[in-house]
Amino acid sequence: MEFKLRRKLSGLIMGLMLVGLTGCGEGLQGELVSPQVPMHYATTLKTTDVVRGNLTPEFQAKLTLLDFEQDRYGYTVEEYDRLMNEYELEMVPLSVEVGDKVKAGDVLLSFHSKALDEQLKENEKAIGDAQLKIDHLKRLAALDPAEDHTAEIAELEREIQVARLRISDVKDTYDSLNLVAKNDGYVSVIDSMLRTNYVIPGIDLILVDRSAGVYVTDSTSEYTFRKGEKYTAETELGPVELEVVDPPEGNPGTKVYFRPVNTDDNRPMKELWLKFQLPEMKDVCYVNALAVFKKDERTFVYVVYEDETKRAVDVELGEKVGTQYIIKKGLEGGEKVELP
Repeated sequence: MEFKLRRKLSGLIMGLMLVGLTGCGEGLQGELVSPQVPMHYATTLKTTDVVRGNLTPEFQAKLTLLDFEQDRYGYTVEEYDRLMNEYELEMVPLSVEVGDKVKAGDVLLSFHSKALDEQLKENEKAIGDAQLKIDHLKRLAALDPAEDHTAEIAELEREIQVARLRISDVKDTYDSLNLVAKNDGYVSVIDSMLRTNYVIPGIDLILVDRSAGVYVTDSTSEYTFRKGEKYTAETELGPVELEVVDPPEGNPGTKVYFRPVNTDDNRPMKELWLKFQLPEMKDVCYVNALAVFKKDERTFVYVVYEDETKRAVDVELGEKVGTQYIIKKGLEGGEKVELP
C-alpha cells in the first residue's frame, strides 16, 4: 500500500515538472527576456571599462574636391597601329613626372618619326638651297644692273614659301601624333611601361587632374569654422595648408569651403582629411561607443558584474568624441560593460 502511494506521488511530481518545463519553453519562444533581468553566461563576456577622467577630443572632417575633373590621354589600338605603320614612330623619353604641373598645349608624350624627320630635312635643305641661289642672283644684279633676275628670284621665293608650308604641315602632323595637354592641371598617373619607352594602346597612358581647387565639407555643431582661418590637412603627398573661404557662386552657404593657401602647388586631390585636437574635457565619464545600445527609444549599456551576470542600465549620452560616448547620467566610472 505504501509502495503504491509513493509511485502515485512520484508520477504526480513528474507530471508537474513536465508541465512547468513546457510552459517555460513556450514563454521563451514568444517573448524576449527583458534586459532588466540578470543573466548568467558560462562563457567569458567581452567587456570594456567605463572611464572617468580627462578626455581630449579630436576633430575630423573629410574634405571633398568640389569640381574635380580628369583628362585621360592615350591611343586606340587601331589609331596607334596606323600611326606606327605610316610614320615609323619611336617614342621620346618622358619629360613629365607624376605631380608635375602642366599647361594647355604642353607636350605630355612625344615621338620621333623617321618619315617625318626626312621630310623636315628635305624641306629645310630646299629652303637653304633656294636662299643661296637668291643671294647669288642678287649679287649678280648688283654687279651688272643690266641683267634682270627678278623672275628667277620670284620663283625661288615661291619655292621657299612652299617648303615652309610643308614644314608647317609636318609639325602639325607631329602635334597630332603627340599627346598634348588640353587643359591646365597636374599629372596624376603615368603608365609604368612608358618609363621603358613602350606604349600600350587601348589604355589610359597619362591622367591629368584639374580643378578650381575648392574643397568642401558639411557644417557641424561640433566646431565652428570662420572665414580666413587656416588649417593643415593631411594627404598622401604631405600636408596642405588650407584657408576657409566664401562659398563659390551657386553653392550652398550651409557648407564650409576651403582653398589651398599655396596656389602654385594646387594639386587636386579628390579627398583631404582635416584633423586637429579640441580643448581638453575635464573630469568626464565616457565609454566605448560600441558598448551603447539603442532600442525602443531606450539607450542603455549592459553592466557586467564579477559573477559575469549583466544588467541593462539606462544612460543619458553626451557628445560622441571619436570612438567614445560621454555619459551624462547612469554611470559613474569604473564599471565594466559588455561589448557586442
